[in-house]
Amino acid sequence: MLDLSTLNREQLEAVVTTEGPVLVLAGAGSGKTRVITYRLANLIQRGVSARNVLCVTFTNKAAFEMRERARSLVGRSLRGVTISTFHALGAQILRLFPQRVGLRPGFTITDSGEQIGTLRRILRSLRIDDRKFDAKRIMAVVGAAKNAGFDAERFRAAQGVLPSPIPALELKDDALASDYLVAAIEAYAHYESALKTQNVVDFDDLLLLTVRLIKDDEEVRTRLRRRWRYIQVDEYQDTNGAQLELVKEVAGPTRNLCVVGDDDQSIYGWRGADIANILGFERHFPGARIVMLETNYRSTGHILHVANAIIEQNPGRYDKTLRPAAEEGQAVRVVAVEDEDEEAEQVANTALNLIAGGTRPNEVAVLYRSNVQSRPIELAMRTAHVPYRVVGGMDLFDKKEVKDWLSYLRLLNNPHDEQALRRIINFPPRGIGDVTIKRLDDFARQRDLTVCDVLERADEVSELSPKAADAVAGFAATMAAHRKKLNRVKPSTVARRLLEAVKLEEVLFASSDNGQVAMRRVDNVRDIVKQIERYEQRLKRRAQRADDERRATELLALRDEGPSVTEADDPDDDWGELDDIPGASLAGFLSDLALSGWDDDGGNKDDRNESVVLSTIHAAKGLEWPHVFLVGLEEELLPHRRVMDGDGALEEERRLAYVAVTRARRHLTLSYALNRTRFGRIVPRTRSRFVEGLPEASVRFEGRIQVERTEAEKEAIARDWRAKIRAQLGITE
Repeated sequence: MLDLSTLNREQLEAVVTTEGPVLVLAGAGSGKTRVITYRLANLIQRGVSARNVLCVTFTNKAAFEMRERARSLVGRSLRGVTISTFHALGAQILRLFPQRVGLRPGFTITDSGEQIGTLRRILRSLRIDDRKFDAKRIMAVVGAAKNAGFDAERFRAAQGVLPSPIPALELKDDALASDYLVAAIEAYAHYESALKTQNVVDFDDLLLLTVRLIKDDEEVRTRLRRRWRYIQVDEYQDTNGAQLELVKEVAGPTRNLCVVGDDDQSIYGWRGADIANILGFERHFPGARIVMLETNYRSTGHILHVANAIIEQNPGRYDKTLRPAAEEGQAVRVVAVEDEDEEAEQVANTALNLIAGGTRPNEVAVLYRSNVQSRPIELAMRTAHVPYRVVGGMDLFDKKEVKDWLSYLRLLNNPHDEQALRRIINFPPRGIGDVTIKRLDDFARQRDLTVCDVLERADEVSELSPKAADAVAGFAATMAAHRKKLNRVKPSTVARRLLEAVKLEEVLFASSDNGQVAMRRVDNVRDIVKQIERYEQRLKRRAQRADDERRATELLALRDEGPSVTEADDPDDDWGELDDIPGASLAGFLSDLALSGWDDDGGNKDDRNESVVLSTIHAAKGLEWPHVFLVGLEEELLPHRRVMDGDGALEEERRLAYVAVTRARRHLTLSYALNRTRFGRIVPRTRSRFVEGLPEASVRFEGRIQVERTEAEKEAIARDWRAKIRAQLGITE
């Protein structure tokens, strides 16, 4: 029996309210994950079939945590529930019905780098000057349109006007912004067509195409609604327009929908999240019940008093106040320092003292608004011999050798993937240079074909030399031969053979005079093959587990007089595809990889336990530490100078400060510099408006008093700074 006695009054209300639309406003540290997992367990214990429950969140980590916590409460009864990220859910549905949205089975999910490459080729073909127009900004406009639920046709009909502004565009020149919208409208249709031709989708398509499929196809819509009768959505404040439409369409007329989120922690507007979704929940779902979780089990009283004082200045929010379950604790330190070097030294020295006093390094975090702020802190940490790690360094997928090898695998899986083809057609070098590629392009364009179509017809391209034609034909034959093996041989075996056939390792070994660097590059490529093997092993274990559970169920059924409760309650048994475990396939691996990221713990866990965390505030959301330093609380840093002109953006910056403050459990230090180096000059700073009005009883101001300096004093500071730099570089007068 599920024990609900450990829940507080508000948590219990959220858990037992199972029918109709429910909005759970979960303040920071108020037990959000506990509520959503107990609510899932309560549904199942009340007799709802696990197959009829859908839980959606934003990260694989959150989905895994939700599943594990719920399993600890209800055990095997959880089997059949769908717990997924939004994008994985979209991919899952599209793979069941690809033809209904103009795709072919085995479609590929492209990455941002390949998106930009495709878009640049389109801009050139449209004679849009890529020196005047930044392709990334045009891609941001297209992405914003997709997130708002606009395909190319609707976007053109709306003349580029979206329900919400496009933060990533960041153009104050109205005429130039208008030019970008015109370019984006024109490019979007060609981009959409190019992806379809290549049998490729981008991440935004996983939502846009799924919403279109459900809206336009009554059979699919009916099946989904019959399958998922109870829906839970985590981090609802981070949803965009397409995600809102997806939730509304699947929920249908029964509206058994529970969303959990916090409008005060909506900090992803720059990537399409729309805070209006959570603020307008009652309008989207009339008659909704609202439950507020305001008891905070994470932070001390003084930390929460500071957090409340910061966030209550925002208009247009749900009126809620965090209450501490813990004692008041120590006052929050607000420290003024001379410059970024002094700020970094103070943070490093305080961290060193904490560690010397018995604090584990991973219990300390330094948070900042922008990545560039980490540089002086890293230097100070090294000088003080404090172990640290920076969250959000270069991703393995950004390494050239990994992107090259994944392009081989993508082309192996999807022979229409022109993005992948162009990246590797002459890498390693095989005599297919730029001239040959241009002639292939010309031949394809004249016959309304793609370059992929032309590969195996190289002998028809009269402009190619015999040597170039042989090289193209040889490459096409290699890929085709290995592709045929995919139907009979394990993907890992085919991948290993292809790696040998194209001699990629040999090129990587020869790519650097440094043997260790070359070996690391080879290991990065080999690790992809190991990941395929792990993927195969996971599927094998999952299939074995499912087989064991099925046999156990059959044995129990023999002793029962009638059918099981799950069977009786589930009339839609004809659609079992969502629960079927597919055989290991390269398409499945690539899809998992695109949606889940690298299957790794990000480093040695022991190293993680012995390192202070340096992180942006965005990357720290959802995490917590006993000791937190929030640095750079200055105007033009937090709030950032790019957003200070817009009211909505300024509100998001305030929410960002609120999120940073509520990461701290016991001790919090806020700091700001009176001067900071910018482009080689000492620039006086003004402390952030978010520091103003903090409750006096909960803060302790320390450090220097901010004063206006004369020009002579500023020049003296600059001279001292130049002397410090010369000393560090060993430059003598």
